[in-house]
Amino acid sequence: PSHDTASDNYVGTAWWTTEYWNKLRKTFLGPSGKLLYLIQDFEPGFYPWSTEYMRSLNTYLETDAIWLINSDSLASYLLGQIKTRPKEIYSFAPLIDEDLFFPPPREMLDFRIKYDRIRIFVYGRPSTPRNLYSIIREGLSIWAEQTGYLPSQVSIVSAGETQRVVSLPRGFLIQSADVMNLDSYSAFLRTVDIGISLMLSPHPSYPPLEIVRSGGICITNNYMTKAMETVSKN
Repeated sequence: PSHDTASDNYVGTAWWTTEYWNKLRKTFLGPSGKLLYLIQDFEPGFYPWSTEYMRSLNTYLETDAIWLINSDSLASYLLGQIKTRPKEIYSFAPLIDEDLFFPPPREMLDFRIKYDRIRIFVYGRPSTPRNLYSIIREGLSIWAEQTGYLPSQVSIVSAGETQRVVSLPRGFLIQSADVMNLDSYSAFLRTVDIGISLMLSPHPSYPPLEIVRSGGICITNNYMTKAMETVSKN
């Protein structure tokens, strides 16, 4: 950069962009620019104990930054984990676009209850460990063995990552959805009765919020400071 002013602010949206801005400020910009750190998850948890874990953790130790934390539960977790932290810390609740995510009309619900199959949506990301896909698959296998429903009465669809069809006991299948844009995804959620979305993180994540906002019941998990039953009864 060729110049800097006291009014310039810099936004880090992940640990690697924040690390970059910190290096840039210290090398070229001096102390005038403020760093706004948008913290969207506890990102060291994306890695095993490693170089990446340490580098991501170190970005929380810049005491002259301003933290903007996505969700109160994540803020509470960070405040419990990081003792050397900035003076300015703010948190905000995740917001769902109500023009995209809304319940289906009553007549559609009545028709589905009377004539349609039960529709189960799985937020399935096998390559992302924190989304606990193996637990979801194991849980559905137990359910398939024990349920009184027949495979013809239940549709199970996984979205989030393209994957092969998964066979469960007694002929139940987890089908993989095609890639969906946001409009298609929100329309799809209005057809869902039960959503399953897990994330081992203090952040609530968006799929459970989108599922319940679209009229479904969501099976999800708590973790440390995250208590999803306080977000929705569904």
